[in-house]
Amino acid sequence: MSLRHSLKYKLLHLVLIQMAFFSLLMAVLWLINPHWLSWHQYQPTASTELIKDFKHHYGMLSTLNVQLSKSTADNSATTAFHETQQALITQSRAVQQLCQEGQQAFHVDFSVLMSFLFHYQNKLTHLTGDAAADKDALLDLNLYFSRIQSEFFYIVEEIGREESAQMADALKRLQTTLMIWIGASLITLLLSTIIALNYAHAWHHQIAALLQQAYRLSSGHYSESTVYSQDELGQVAKAFSEAIGTLQEREPVLGSACDLYKTGSIKP
Repeated sequence: MSLRHSLKYKLLHLVLIQMAFFSLLMAVLWLINPHWLSWHQYQPTASTELIKDFKHHYGMLSTLNVQLSKSTADNSATTAFHETQQALITQSRAVQQLCQEGQQAFHVDFSVLMSFLFHYQNKLTHLTGDAAADKDALLDLNLYFSRIQSEFFYIVEEIGREESAQMADALKRLQTTLMIWIGASLITLLLSTIIALNYAHAWHHQIAALLQQAYRLSSGHYSESTVYSQDELGQVAKAFSEAIGTLQEREPVLGSACDLYKTGSIKP
C-alpha cells in the first residue's frame, strides 16, 4: 500500500485542503478590499500632548486676561501690568503656534482663531496701564477675547466630533473584519465537514462489508468482500477476501480428508 492511500495521508490531505482553501479565500478578500482583513485599532488624529498643550495655554491666556483687567484698575501696579501684558503676548503667540500645528494635524479650521489672536496681540501692545486711558481699549480687548473663547470652544468641539467619527469608523471596520473572519472560518469548517463525511462514508461501507463477509463466512458462505478504498481498511478487506478464497480452494481437499478419516482409511 502506498503512502498516498493511507489514513494518515487522508487526514493530512484534509488539513492541507483546509489551509489552502482558507488562504485562497483570504487572498481573494485582500485583493477586493485590504481593509477587510486588517486589524483596525483606533488612534487619535494627533497626539494627546498637542490637545493638552492647546487647552493648557488657553487656560493660562484666560487667567492672564483676568489679571490684566485687575492690574489696569490698580494704577499703582504698573510693573505687574507690564509683566502681565508681556505674559499675555507670549501665551497668545504660543497658542498661535499650537494652532498652526493643529491645522496640520486636524481637519479643523484654525484660521479664524489665529486671526483673533493676531488682533488681540496688536490691541495688547497699545495698552498703557492707565485705567482711564485704557477704558475703551480694555472693553475692545475683552470683546476680542470673548471671540477667542467662543472660537476655542468651537474648535475643541469639532476636534471631539472628528475623533468620534474616526472611532466609529474604526469600530465599523473592526466589526466588518470580525464578520469576514467568522464567515471564512465557517465556510472552511463546512468544506472540511463535507470532506470528512465523504471519508467517513467510505470507511462505513468498508467496515459494513467486512462485517457482512464475516457473518456469511460463519454461515458457510464464501464470498469476496467489496473493496471501497485503497487505505488500511481496504487492504484488510482485500486480505480477508484472499484468505476466504484460499479456504474455498482448500475446502474439497479438507472434505476428502474428513471422509477418509470417517471411513477409517486414515488413522489419527
